[in-house]
Amino acid sequence: MNRLVWALRHASLFCAWLVAVCFLLAPAARAQQVDLEIVLAMDGSGSISSDEFQLQVIGTAAALRDASVQHAILSGPTGRVAIAAVIWSDAAFPKYPTEWHLLNS
Repeated sequence: MNRLVWALRHASLFCAWLVAVCFLLAPAARAQQVDLEIVLAMDGSGSISSDEFQLQVIGTAAALRDASVQHAILSGPTGRVAIAAVIWSDAAFPKYPTEWHLLNS
């Protein structure tokens, strides 16, 4: 099956799953009021190489260190954003949701 067709067929299922994860994880972040709750979805499956996975992690870390991103986080009414990540893998391996983390500096 064409990789693009496969991806499009599974995109709606993944989106529904991601929304469900957001609702399941949200109560932990609600202990403190935040301006935004972000869930980062990262591919940890066998369909990507370890270099591609590392690129996702390094790119995410670089984005969170970027001055314009930090300014956006601090510029909201509370100056806080809650962030969590979900790393999904192949069907044989579990998905790994992280705890919520508070970004405020």
